[in-house]
Order: sequence, then C-alpha cells, then structure tokens
Amino acid sequence: MKKALLTLAVAVMALTAGAQAQESGRKFNDNNWVIGGTGSFSHDKEEIAGNLANETTRYRIEVFGGYQLSDRWRAGLTFGYSNAHITTPALDLGHSVNYKVGPYVHFDIVKWKRWTLFAEAEFFYIWSPESVPMEGDAITGEISPAAGIAANPFTVKVNAFSFTIKPGLSFALDKCLNIDFNLNLLGWYYAYNKMEVVQGTATTPAGQEMNSSHCGLTLDMLESSPADYWEKISIGLTFKF
Repeated sequence: MKKALLTLAVAVMALTAGAQAQESGRKFNDNNWVIGGTGSFSHDKEEIAGNLANETTRYRIEVFGGYQLSDRWRAGLTFGYSNAHITTPALDLGHSVNYKVGPYVHFDIVKWKRWTLFAEAEFFYIWSPESVPMEGDAITGEISPAAGIAANPFTVKVNAFSFTIKPGLSFALDKCLNIDFNLNLLGWYYAYNKMEVVQGTATTPAGQEMNSSHCGLTLDMLESSPADYWEKISIGLTFKF
C-alpha cells in the first residue's frame, strides 16, 4: 500500500524568513519580487502473494524566483531536482536523478477571500546524467523508473524539453506569505525526450538512442487511487520581498 508524505523543509525556511522580515518592520506591496519553493515525497511498496516485489522512494524539490508584473500576473525562473530510487529483494537498481530549469508564467484566475485559484505555464529543459531505464511523467516532467525494470537494468542519459499548463491553489497566510498547492493531477502538456543507453545489455546495447514525443491533456484523478494523489500534489510557499 502506498504511503506518501509531503516534505515541509521549504515551508519551514520560508516561514522563518517571513517572521524575520516582519520583525524588522519591512513593508510588502504589490508588484514585488518573490521567491519560494515546493516539494513532495512518496514511498511505494509492491507485493505479490505477500512477498515484496519492488520498493520505490521518490522526492522532488523545486525553487523559484519571480517578479509580480501586476495583481494577477507573475513571471520567473524555476530550478528543480528529483530523485527516484528503486530496489527489489535481489537487486538495488540505483537512482534516477533529474534536473530541470526553465521560465514560468503564473496567472491568478479567481480570488476569494484568502484563496486563489491559479494557472501556471512552464517550459523546462530536463536532463539526467545517468539513470536506470525511465518513463516520463507528462505533467511534472520528471523521469521515473519504468515498470518491469528489474528484468532489464540498463542505464541511460536523458535530455528532454517539456511545456505544461496546469492549475493550483494558493492560500494567503499574510500579505507577504502564501502556501501553495500545485495540482499535477491535470493539465495540458508537450514533451520531447532523447535517451542514450550508457550501460547496456544483450538486448539493449550501449550507444543506442531512443527518441519520443508526447502531447495531450491528462487527468490523472480518473485513473489514480486516493493514495496516489500525494505523489501528484506538491506543497510549498511563496514569499514576497
């Protein structure tokens, strides 16, 4: 059964920064620079007939900086890091590490009291220096260990580009600090992936290249159990200064 927890390290740091700024008497107005970040964590175990088949741990951290162009529009730059580690009873398949960087545009659709429904458009360049065989997540742009990997543990390098548009919810804690819920459950996406085999097998030799592109609308809530939602929802803070 999947167990998922959301990491709050970024939240703690941002809350501390916000408290220190308020104590120093600084004022926060519209059209200011913003910094923030989001994170998520999940741990999965798969059992067959009561025996452990595989175990996967994933976590993702993203930090961003931007400028509030107007009351509803914000633009900036995001850097992300994610790590997926998969093991089986007989084999540790190592880590799939991903980095991504790119610009984003944030638009507040509806504001109601302290709540805001927003949408974000993101364009990312994604790379993985060397990872176990992978498959991409259309909305987050992350590359994860592929299903059935234990039978074919070759490693690859990945270079990819992705463009996504997805919604989120924000709650204003005060004038300078918001808590954000990024809903990677649905959105429109386009992704192009180029993979090169680094360490091959008899069926997948080193040097082989594999390219793929994908686009469309995804709605993961139609095919996921409630326990799966936590992997698709990241929590973080936005701090104005």
